[in-house]
Amino acid sequence: MAKRPYYVYGSSEFAEKEKELTIKLTTAAAIAQDFTGHKGRLYLTVIYDDYYVFSEKTYIYHFNPKVGYGNSGVWVSGKDARFKRVERGKYIPMPYGLGARLPEWVSEP
Repeated sequence: MAKRPYYVYGSSEFAEKEKELTIKLTTAAAIAQDFTGHKGRLYLTVIYDDYYVFSEKTYIYHFNPKVGYGNSGVWVSGKDARFKRVERGKYIPMPYGLGARLPEWVSEP
């Protein structure tokens, strides 16, 4: 599989990328939930540079039609489970319809 900077949840590329990672989605979601202390749902739209990028807000909140998807939120490494909060992530030049029509993965509290 060709190296890409991001993989959109729900795509076949996302599934392929997740197979390469040591930490699986459910484990990463639990880590993000514990880190944030957030009692509600967490949303995931992408894997970005081997990190699952979670947010307390939906895809629409992070999307800017001029520049793409802002990947701020809680990043959990799919390689070693390290985590961090990224307040101002890079914008991914993702077409609006690509992310918006796909279901976001939701972790239940």
